Amino acid sequence: MLNNFLLYILAIFIHETGHYIVARCYRQTVDDFAIFFNPWFDLLRFKIGQTTFHLGWLPIGGYVRVRNFDSLPEPKQFVIAIAGIVANHISMLVGLYLYGLNEFTLISGLIMVINSLPYPPYDGYYIRKMFK
Repeated sequence: MLNNFLLYILAIFIHETGHYIVARCYRQTVDDFAIFFNPWFDLLRFKIGQTTFHLGWLPIGGYVRVRNFDSLPEPKQFVIAIAGIVANHISMLVGLYLYGLNEFTLISGLIMVINSLPYPPYDGYYIRKMFK
């Protein structure tokens, strides 16, 4: 059980890191990088440069807050949004290749599918905006 929870944390970290790396490649300011949600308080919080890193206490995902995301051109929004899904897809394929079907590949795949949903706050919502 604990092992699966740690794999869940790893899959979320990989997903959010995908968003973070692409946003920084576009020279965008990332205000927050969070693993788990943090209503009212954080379990851990520290700042590096302009980014505040959070470890929340509510284990239902994470988020990367890019400054002025909604004012970016839609192609940039699309690439930043899809980067988390792509990161999970790559980690799932690498996991399948190295270890076969296991808990991590299933968890990473599930996070990838859920984040593809075309509803806020999921990444699929921002991806769908490109195809309206």
